[in-house]
Amino acid sequence: MDPKKKKEERKEDKEEKEEEDREPTEEELKAFIDRLRHANNKKPNRPPLALSFLIHPNYLVHMTLSFVVNALVAAVVLGFAASLTEPFVRVEPLGFILAFGLLTLLDNFFKILLYRYFLKVMLMSMGMISLIVLILILYTVDSMLTTGFTFEHVENLIFFAIFFSILRFFIVGYLRRFLNRSSIYSIKRR
Repeated sequence: MDPKKKKEERKEDKEEKEEEDREPTEEELKAFIDRLRHANNKKPNRPPLALSFLIHPNYLVHMTLSFVVNALVAAVVLGFAASLTEPFVRVEPLGFILAFGLLTLLDNFFKILLYRYFLKVMLMSMGMISLIVLILILYTVDSMLTTGFTFEHVENLIFFAIFFSILRFFIVGYLRRFLNRSSIYSIKRR
């Protein structure tokens, strides 16, 4: 190998080593920090939880509205079933309040978990998983409350869950639309 080429290679190696050993400049540090900030600000491609099942952005208001909607829808379904002379549930006022308080708490807890960790499966099931979870929650509530709230038969529980979820879907949809419309109008007035 030519001595000039060896000398040039050693010189290039020396320059590369010096470049690696030198301290970064202030501009380079600022650019590096900006790149890190930009990388950390990227959010995952996941829709917010509010788009999935929340009625109101404030969680306390959501829970209150959810309890009211659940109680009203249950009263409508139970009244409709009673008018057909086929009551789904033997119910007393205190048992009704306790049952739908528990239903609201458990339903929201499991929906948060399911939408947080199994969003794709929940969307692909088109509500079937939500219905199965509702049936399991109603069965749990029925077995927890021995007096004041009992389903006559398992098929009554399933029919109740189906009618309850369909009616709740429409009422929550209208309620969301009303709440979103009123918040938009209040912003325009300012």
